[in-house]
Amino acid sequence: KVDFVSPMTMFALSARAYDFGLRDDAVKWFYRGQNRLITALYVLDLDKLTVSNNTAFGQLVGQHVNPYAFCDLNKQHKAAQDAIEWAKNHPYQAVFLPQLPSKHPDRKLDARLVEQDRYFANPENKAKWEKERQDNLVNERFCW
Repeated sequence: KVDFVSPMTMFALSARAYDFGLRDDAVKWFYRGQNRLITALYVLDLDKLTVSNNTAFGQLVGQHVNPYAFCDLNKQHKAAQDAIEWAKNHPYQAVFLPQLPSKHPDRKLDARLVEQDRYFANPENKAKWEKERQDNLVNERFCW
């Protein structure tokens, strides 16, 4: 059942989709996994090694998937929004398991997208972001 699929599995699915040229699917599963991981880290009281292992793999996959996702800001925004809605409709049931220690039950996924929108609404931030992408040849490497 999808409600117990781990963020690591979603990151692996994202990486494989990217490898096979299914980059939009890679973005979809990366953002879903990212939201699952954020929720788990926010709710669960996990040891540092577990946190480090999970975030490191997500960052590794994200180094390839995220630059592609941001080739088109509108498309990226929709993918991020869809992933948040998916996470709300498919809560990660592992966070409700009584054998896993919980910090608190709150989830703040919407705030991430609002923060991103606020950042890009500032023309200076957007121009700086676009210049960094141009200087690092991100569009040439990921937006084909």
